[in-house]
Amino acid sequence: MSKYLREVLILLGSDRKKIPTMLILFLFISLSEVASIGFIGPYIAIVAKLDVAPIYVKMSQQWQLTFITEDTLLYVMSVVLLMVFVFKSILGIFVNYVIVRFSEAQQVRLRSQLMMSYQSLKYTTYLRRNSSEYMRSSQVL
Repeated sequence: MSKYLREVLILLGSDRKKIPTMLILFLFISLSEVASIGFIGPYIAIVAKLDVAPIYVKMSQQWQLTFITEDTLLYVMSVVLLMVFVFKSILGIFVNYVIVRFSEAQQVRLRSQLMMSYQSLKYTTYLRRNSSEYMRSSQVL
């Protein structure tokens, strides 16, 4: 496993500096997933009127927020839940964009290096293999 990881890091070259940033993005998207799931439980409890809303209203009164009633609490939690899911969706699209852009840049860089190495081969060495092998290795591998 460590040999494989070492080879991947060698292939990445100077772009391996981008890996920690991508890991942090993965962490943020996971945390947004946890936050969105964490908001669903209390929201359903308030919508289903499971005697949880008075607890939240009492907590808000302790924090000197006297304007919060059950209806405003439901409205506020609906907006917060919507915003969390919108944020999570935007973050997911952004992370996907970063991954695809990074992957395509690596693909272009590796194919260019491979083509340059094929072009620098001696012609007699190049003729020993079928040209379709070179095409396959640069396209598929």
